[in-house]
Amino acid sequence: MITIRSLTKTYRRNLTALDGIDLDIGTGMVGLLGANGAGKTTLLRILAGILPASSGTIMVDGHDLRTPEGKRVVKRDLGYLPQDLGIYPDLTARGFLDYIAILKGMDGKRERHAAIESVLSLVGLDSVANRRLKTFSGGMKRRVGIAQALLNRPGLLIVDEPTAGLDPEERVRFRTLLSSLAADRTVLLSTHIVEDVASTSQDLAVLARGRVLYSGSAVGLAATATDRVWTLTRTGPPPEDAVVVSVIHRGDAAEYRLIADYQPDAAAVPARAGLEDGYMALMHDQRLPAAHPRQPLS
Repeated sequence: MITIRSLTKTYRRNLTALDGIDLDIGTGMVGLLGANGAGKTTLLRILAGILPASSGTIMVDGHDLRTPEGKRVVKRDLGYLPQDLGIYPDLTARGFLDYIAILKGMDGKRERHAAIESVLSLVGLDSVANRRLKTFSGGMKRRVGIAQALLNRPGLLIVDEPTAGLDPEERVRFRTLLSSLAADRTVLLSTHIVEDVASTSQDLAVLARGRVLYSGSAVGLAATATDRVWTLTRTGPPPEDAVVVSVIHRGDAAEYRLIADYQPDAAAVPARAGLEDGYMALMHDQRLPAAHPRQPLS
C-alpha cells in the first residue's frame, strides 16, 4: 500500500512539478494517466528514490521514503522501468541482464543465472536471449526493460510510458504482459495513452499540472462524461463549442464523437460514455476558469 500526502516537488526558478499531491495506491494494476508534462515522471522518480521530494510524505507498506532506512527497504522491493532505459547495444539480452543483476547485488552466480532465465522466459525472450540488443525491435527492448525490473522479484513494479512508440501489435502484447504481472504485485503504469489504461487498470489517477484531478475506478472516470457524449455525422467542421474526442472520415462527411453539456447540433445523437470520453471531459472541465463554470452549449 502506497500512501502519498501533500507531496510537492519544486525545481529551480520556482517551477512546480508536483503541487500538494494526495494519493492512495493499492495492489494490482494502477494507471497513472495524464498529458506529457503533467508530473507523472517526477512522481515515479520520487517513488523510485531517484529524486527527493521538496515536501510531503510517501509511505510504502509503512516505510517512510524520507528516511535512509525506509528508502533502502523500498528499493529492495522495487522494480523500475524508466521512460528511457539505457542499454548497451553490443551486449546480448542475457549478458545485459547479467550485468544489471550484478549491479543489483545478486552476487551468487547460480541464483543470478536462475533469476535471469526465469525473467527471460516470463517476457518471452528466452529464444533470442543470445542476440545482441542492437538487433531487437522497440517492443523487444521494452521487454528487456521489464525483465531487468523483475530480476529481484519486486512487490512494486513502476513502468513509465512503456508503450510509447510501439506498433499496435507490440502495444497489445506489452499490455497483456503487464496485466499478467499485476496478479501478485502492485504495478504502477504511467501513460498518456488512455487505451493502455482502459485495457489494463481497474483503478487509476489522472494528473494535470502537478495535481491529482481524479482518483478512483475506471468506471467512475467514464461516468464523468455521462449524458455529455454525442455522435454527429456532417460535412464541414464540428460545432465550435463542443470538445472533439475522435473523428472518422466517411467519404465527404465526417463522424465526430463530441463532449458537450447539451445537444450541440440538431443532428447529434447521444452516445454511451467511455473511459476516453470521461478523460477528455475531465481535462476540458479543469481548463475552465473557476469564475466561469460550464455553461449550456447553444
